[in-house]
Amino acid sequence: FYREIEAKLKLSTDQTLVQWLEQTFEEMEEEMLEKKCRCFILCIPEQSDAKNPSGVYGFMTVKEETNGPVYIAQCAINPIIKRKGYGSRLLQHLREVYPPGRTYVGLCRRANEPAIRFYLKLGAKFIDSQE
Repeated sequence: FYREIEAKLKLSTDQTLVQWLEQTFEEMEEEMLEKKCRCFILCIPEQSDAKNPSGVYGFMTVKEETNGPVYIAQCAINPIIKRKGYGSRLLQHLREVYPPGRTYVGLCRRANEPAIRFYLKLGAKFIDSQE
């Protein structure tokens, strides 16, 4: 998907899309290892097959503030099961994990319009930023 919106990402001229994605991943990986965020993994063992022997079909990474908002940093679903309600189920799971009344804030690039529509549909808010 990022290839479709690459021009809107405003990458520095010396950085390729792949380099940018690797850097973004490394930053999230570091935050997860330092326990600055939580990762919820969507596993569907009965759908394990040769293409996906692990049965891992998606994940959602969140950063939380004590008694403040829950920031949704990443949400990704395997394309073979996309648009079947699994992303919604991950966000619903957050509502089961965190106390009622918590605010969910989507952290994504404004160029990622499908993600924005998804988060808004599920009641998440956004930080007022132009990124």
